[in-house]
Amino acid sequence: MSVSETVSSACAPLNVCFSFNAEASEQDHHKIYDKIIAGGGPAAIFTAHRILEQAKDAKTNISVLVIADRLSAPCGAGSQIVPEVEGVFAEEVRNPAEIGEMMRETYIDFKSMITRRRIACRLSEGYEIKAATRDELDYAVTQMTRCNVFKDDEIIANSRGQIFNLPGHDHSILVNSFAGQLNMPELLEHLIAEIGEMGGRIEKAVYQGHTAGENIFSVQTDKGIFRSRTPLLIATGALHHKSLFEARNIECGVLHTMGLVLGPLSGADASAIRKRTMAMTNALLVGDFLWGGVDDKNFFTFGRGDTDDPGPANMMRIYESITQQLDQLYPGLVQKYAPRIFFGPMLIPPGRMPVVGRMADCDVAGGWSGMGIIPGYAAARAYADWIVHGRDQKLKLFESFHPKIFAAHAPPEKPALLQSGPAIVVPAL
Repeated sequence: MSVSETVSSACAPLNVCFSFNAEASEQDHHKIYDKIIAGGGPAAIFTAHRILEQAKDAKTNISVLVIADRLSAPCGAGSQIVPEVEGVFAEEVRNPAEIGEMMRETYIDFKSMITRRRIACRLSEGYEIKAATRDELDYAVTQMTRCNVFKDDEIIANSRGQIFNLPGHDHSILVNSFAGQLNMPELLEHLIAEIGEMGGRIEKAVYQGHTAGENIFSVQTDKGIFRSRTPLLIATGALHHKSLFEARNIECGVLHTMGLVLGPLSGADASAIRKRTMAMTNALLVGDFLWGGVDDKNFFTFGRGDTDDPGPANMMRIYESITQQLDQLYPGLVQKYAPRIFFGPMLIPPGRMPVVGRMADCDVAGGWSGMGIIPGYAAARAYADWIVHGRDQKLKLFESFHPKIFAAHAPPEKPALLQSGPAIVVPAL
């Protein structure tokens, strides 16, 4: 297969096809759900699962409907777990230690969720930070320890060439037993199954808009109208979020993050690439960074920064650049295994901070693409804590990132579910 044929066949956005529920019945359209979530990616699935899990633990019944035209996952193999310094942990961010502690708590909870349920999603631990100079390495480590992302005793002393032989980045440290990567499609597949087991519903439908009434919120789709007792949570991803915020005079951009997957590799090739499972990034964790790892099924993920041009010509240039760089690191690997490249849109909100919170007519969760998995799971935890228990301390922390978006709306002291009785069914007309 030629390079052009490889790019055209491999660069389409990933669409992992998980199963949906059966078509909605007439009763489904007349039922008033407790919570409706629009979106089919990690943000929607994490949040739906967390709400149902928290409701079960609290011995309360909350009906959840997820509306999605497709269920999708980023990248075909490894997904980076650790949150990056850029954005969430930038020097100008207020309360960096509080944010870092929230992310750290989230990571511990996230890992516990996977191990407790014995979810087979190729979870690996260990994180390498590489740098061109010792000063850059010290800066990256200082930023992460300053924000409580890593603790001092988790940092393994600086050395050279520990995992990746990345030319020009000879200085590195390892973070022991923290971060790493996993296979997102496998994780989401498991969580989707559990959503169904806990009574949640996933409806294949295209979100077309919503209206907010006094006590009932209506969600328009190509399959009809669905209703809920609480505001719609929009977790529809970068492209839709951009239009949503720009309609409210909030300037946002969109970049496209990239990842390359090879494999499965032979046992010998996998052993030659890795000394242990890992994730890797360069010095300042900003700009055009690299990350990667070989999972326990011998698939090799090699991520490379982002671009503002997802057009075919630019895809070709990126493909050639990535494969050349990979060939420098591991000669012959690209020729031996057919690489697949994945592109995914990434919202760039003001300050590159996640956009999570309560607006006047809906709630929203997104804006952390390219920051690793943990900020998305942290948002799910914060939102579920509000919906199920009425606790909004963590949600307010997210909302503080964007006062222009959220300060104009004063949310209720408690969500509607804690103010009234159980879900009801509207009689058929």
